[in-house]
Amino acid sequence: MTMKMFKLRIYPNITQRLQFERNFGMGRFVWNELLNMQTKRHENGGKYVNEFGMNYLLKPLK
Repeated sequence: MTMKMFKLRIYPNITQRLQFERNFGMGRFVWNELLNMQTKRHENGGKYVNEFGMNYLLKPLK
């Protein structure tokens, strides 16, 4: 099996850059909220929620 790799660089314009920042900011917010939910659940003696269960916790964040 031969694997190839391409390295490229993108140069987004202002609106694309703002959209990237917005999307990464939302991803960071969701990560922090779910991490906070897991730590509170652990402190209260609850069980760990797996990735499938976290999908149901995302609905209230929307």
